[in-house]
Amino acid sequence: MIQLLLFAFFAGCIYVCYRLTFPKQWREVKVFPGPPTVPLLGTMIPSSQLDVTKKVEEWSRAYGSPFLAKLGPSYLLIVSKAEQIEPILKGTTNLAKGGSYRFVERWLGKGLLTSTNERWRHQRKLLTPTFHYKILHDFLHIMNEQSAVLVDRLRERVKSQAAELQPIDLCPYVTLCALDIICETSMGKRINAQSEPSSPYVQGILEFTEVATYRATHPWTWSDYIFENFSAMGRRFRQSLNTMHQFTNDVIKDREAAREANGAASKDDEPATEEIRKKRALMDFLLEMKQKGDFSSQEVREQVDTFMFEGHDTTASGIEWSCYLFGRNPDIQLRLQEEIDSILGPDRSDFPTADQLNEMKYLECCIKESQRMYPPVPYIERTIIDEPVDIGDGRIIPVGTTVGISIQMVQRDANHFPEPDKFDPDRFIAENCVGRHPFAFCPFSAGPRNCIGQKFAMLEEKTILCHLLRNFTFESVDDEALMEDTMSYMFVLRPTKGVWVKLTLR
Repeated sequence: MIQLLLFAFFAGCIYVCYRLTFPKQWREVKVFPGPPTVPLLGTMIPSSQLDVTKKVEEWSRAYGSPFLAKLGPSYLLIVSKAEQIEPILKGTTNLAKGGSYRFVERWLGKGLLTSTNERWRHQRKLLTPTFHYKILHDFLHIMNEQSAVLVDRLRERVKSQAAELQPIDLCPYVTLCALDIICETSMGKRINAQSEPSSPYVQGILEFTEVATYRATHPWTWSDYIFENFSAMGRRFRQSLNTMHQFTNDVIKDREAAREANGAASKDDEPATEEIRKKRALMDFLLEMKQKGDFSSQEVREQVDTFMFEGHDTTASGIEWSCYLFGRNPDIQLRLQEEIDSILGPDRSDFPTADQLNEMKYLECCIKESQRMYPPVPYIERTIIDEPVDIGDGRIIPVGTTVGISIQMVQRDANHFPEPDKFDPDRFIAENCVGRHPFAFCPFSAGPRNCIGQKFAMLEEKTILCHLLRNFTFESVDDEALMEDTMSYMFVLRPTKGVWVKLTLR
């Protein structure tokens, strides 16, 4: 109750100041249609993230694109058409993220995801070479090893069941596997999340996403001071942050000490052997940049934490939705298994190589179609800060406006994808992509601020799904209507009730 009263007071003050300071901007943006508002609270009064997902879809259909929504004293335009998001995303000036991202800054600081303007440009330029395909391929052995652990855990679960197949929720298994992969590739540190899921660092990461998403959609939690000092959730949140920051700082110190002991600091110009390359993590490239004066110690931590945040939940979400869709479409699943078997052969103890994964064109089409229907990041924001944006229909988005882009609605536009609710991987066969709007499919965003790790994500998803399909056949338990009704936006698109499948050993 105290939180609500404090929120009402502060929201009222902010609202009055805002209307006095920006009357012209308010008049300009009011030309866009939208649902009716409630004083102070606005239009978006969600009781859960599930409500937010449903409301955005409902209002997009009712009011068109863009429509005006309010959350507390602030407003944003929700856009869901490829033709309208193109001028917003492809420009080189309006590169600022929206206000929702501030809730992850408590963990990530001003890393690549949350930084803006020249700071972002500087970081992007430095970090882009670290995601070169040759470097990513050096991480494949980690992806294979952790995928094998995942297969072993699921195989043990299947063998321990009674004769009648019992459904398994894949989500916790896949999430922990993705955590193991991103931690070892980004930090060079094995956290063994799949075997030790209760470790404080693992639990801190899992809780952070849930709490940060809750805060983004519940205005009375927006004050860091009030939230972290006057609520039990806030105190747990702060403790999780301390645990995660301390863990990363300790790993950085250990990594720097190991580099000095091995003489790495003086041998950066020497060609690395294959064995040395395989032991390098993304953190090592950051430490080399720190040595050259490009990054401070804090900036190294912020980038590593950003890799951790962006690299586990999004990939896990993509794999989970793919498995659900494979289990709903046995003919497509069989075609996938035939492709994998024809490329890898009968010996399932051999790990796939980068060249073999690259041959799996149908698997890539299936992953892309899954990302189209269920984009891991279904919603992004941009703030128009430099110049107004003409969205192409005569309407102008004024400076100062936060724009919410519904990636999921964009990718389910029947004008670009006929029968958009049908799972059809053949949409992404090369000849079927000719003439498609370049912004109709953008699961990793688009333009200058697209996801720097999208090739990493595709390699990881291919690797894990290859291992799973090679060893199991999936049968999805829940029907499409239930899964659609229980989607939840938690910075990533998650099935709130899990992905329940029956697994059969191959």
